[in-house]
Amino acid sequence: MKKSLRTRLTVYFIALVSLPLLLVGVVANWLTYTQERAYALEIQAEKAELAAERVQNFIDGRKNDLQALIDVYNFSNATFEQQSTLLSTLFAKQTVYEEIILTNGRGKELLYLSRLDVVTSQEFSNRTGADEFEKPKATGEPYFGPVIFNETTSEPYMIISIPSFNLKSGQLANVIIAKFRFKSVWDLMGQESVSESDEVYMTDSNGYVVAHANPSVVLQREQITPPAKNSFTTGLDGSSVALAVKQLKFEDQTFYILAEQPTSIALASAYSAVLLTVVVILLSMLGAGFLGLRASRQITAPIQELATSAQLISAGNLNQTTNVQSEDEIGALAESFNHMAAQLRDLVGSLEQRVADRTKALNASTEVSRRLSTILNQEQLVKEVVEQVQTAFNYYHAHIYLVDEAGDLVMAGGTGEAGQIMLERKHKVLKGRGLVGRAASLNAPVLVEDTEADSNWLPNPLLPETKSEVAVPISLGNEVLGVLDVQHNQVDGISAESSALIQSIANQVAIALKNASSYTEIQVQAKQEALISLIGQKIQNTRSVEGALQTALRELSQALGVQEARIMLNVNELKEKSGSR
Repeated sequence: MKKSLRTRLTVYFIALVSLPLLLVGVVANWLTYTQERAYALEIQAEKAELAAERVQNFIDGRKNDLQALIDVYNFSNATFEQQSTLLSTLFAKQTVYEEIILTNGRGKELLYLSRLDVVTSQEFSNRTGADEFEKPKATGEPYFGPVIFNETTSEPYMIISIPSFNLKSGQLANVIIAKFRFKSVWDLMGQESVSESDEVYMTDSNGYVVAHANPSVVLQREQITPPAKNSFTTGLDGSSVALAVKQLKFEDQTFYILAEQPTSIALASAYSAVLLTVVVILLSMLGAGFLGLRASRQITAPIQELATSAQLISAGNLNQTTNVQSEDEIGALAESFNHMAAQLRDLVGSLEQRVADRTKALNASTEVSRRLSTILNQEQLVKEVVEQVQTAFNYYHAHIYLVDEAGDLVMAGGTGEAGQIMLERKHKVLKGRGLVGRAASLNAPVLVEDTEADSNWLPNPLLPETKSEVAVPISLGNEVLGVLDVQHNQVDGISAESSALIQSIANQVAIALKNASSYTEIQVQAKQEALISLIGQKIQNTRSVEGALQTALRELSQALGVQEARIMLNVNELKEKSGSR
C-alpha cells in the first residue's frame, strides 16, 4: 500500500529542512573539531617549546659555569690551590651540583667536592676508562652523560665533564667532572603547568621521566614513549591527551620535553558545538514536521492533479496539460509542467528531423562512395569528390590537397571560384602548418567548430565567410596521401558526427586514389609493352637495324614520356635478339 501524499510531503519537509542543516552542521563541526585539535596541539607545542628553551638554558648554564672557570680564570695554568678555591666557590654558590671532581690529565682525582659524603685524598680514585674522562679527553669538547638515578633516593642526576688543556703544550691538563641534580628542572616544569589538568615534563632517551612538577612521578620511575610528532595519543597516565613533544640534544644525549592536556578539556569547545548542532537539528525537524502537516493539506489536491497529468504524459499523451490556476508556487509548477510538455513535443519533432537529416547525410555519403568507385582518373576523381561533398552536405567550400615528394600539400581540386583561383596559383600548404598541415602530420582529423574562438586557425582571404572547418587525412594505414578540407559558413556547422562521415569519405578517396594510380601504372606498362613489341617487329622487318632502333627510340620516348636511358635496356635486348637472328 502506497503512503499518502500528505505523509510523504511531511517527510519531505522534514528532510528538506533537516538534511541541509545536518550537512552544514557536520561540515561546521568537522571544521571546528579540526581547528580545535590543531589549536590544542599548537598550545601544547608552545608550552613544550618554552619549557625546552628554559631547560636548554639551565643545562647550558651548568656547562657555562664550568667552561667559564677554564676560559676566564686560565684554569690550566693556575696552581692547585687556586683551582681548589675556584671550584669550592662555584660549589658553594651553585647548590644544583651534588659533586664536583677535578682530575689531572691522566685521570687521577685531585679534588672531590660532595654534598652527601666526605671523601678524603686516600679515597681518591682514577677515572681512566670512564666516559666522563675519556670522551672529553678524546674530543676536546664538553661531555654530557646519560641520566642516572640514585639507587637510594631514585633522584635523577647528570654528569657534565669539561676538559682543560695547557695552552702552551696543547696537552690535557685537567678534567672537571660535575654531577648536578634534576631537582631544579622539576621546578621549571612546575612553572609551565598552568593548571592541574596540564602537565609539562621531561624524559630521557629511554622515556623515563626525569623532570616533573610532581616529584613522585620522577621517583616512581614512570616511563612513556615520546611520539614522533604532535598528536592526540595516550598520555602519561594512560588517558587520551593532546600531546606535543620537543626534542633536546646535548652532544650524544637526547631528551624530550612533553606537554599534554586531557582530550576532554582540549576539545571541550568542539564537543559543545556538536551538542548545539544536534539540538538545533532536532528542533528544526520538529518545526518542519508541523509545517509539513499544515502545508500538505493545502497542496495535496493540485499536486495530485499534477501527478495525474505526469502519468498521462509518461504514457505517451504529450498533448496533456494541467488546469491548476493557483497563483503560488504550485501554479508556477503547473505552468512549468505545461511548458515542459510543449518542449517535449518540440524535442520529439526535432529528433525526428535530426534522424531524417542523418539519414540524408548517410545516403549522400553512400552516393559519393558509389561514384568514387567508378572513377579511375585522378584529376576527375578529385574534382568529383569536392563537388559531391559540397553539394551533398551543402557546405560552404571543399578542397583536396595531395602530398608531393617534399612532403608538402599541393592543392589538387577545390569548389567554386576560390578553388579555381587557388588551383591557378598552385596553392600549397607546408607540412605541419594550419589545419591541413596538422591533419597530415597527425594522420587524424582536426576540427574547429568556431574559427573565431581558435587562436591557431589561419584564415584564407579567398574564403572570408568560413566559420567552421575540418581537415581529415586521406590515408591508407600510416601512409598519408593527402587531406580533404571542408569549410562551412556557420558556427558549429560541422559537427563531430559530420567529421566522422567526411573521414569515411576520405578513406574511400584514399582507396580510389590508389586504384587510379594503379590503373595508370597498368595502362603505362601495357602501352610500353605494346610499343616495345611493335618496335621488335619493325626491327625484324627493317634492313637498317640502327635506323630502325633510332626511330623506335624516339617514338617510344615521345609516347611514354620516359628517358631514353631507361628504354635503352629493352632496345639493346631487342638488338641482340635481332643480331642473333
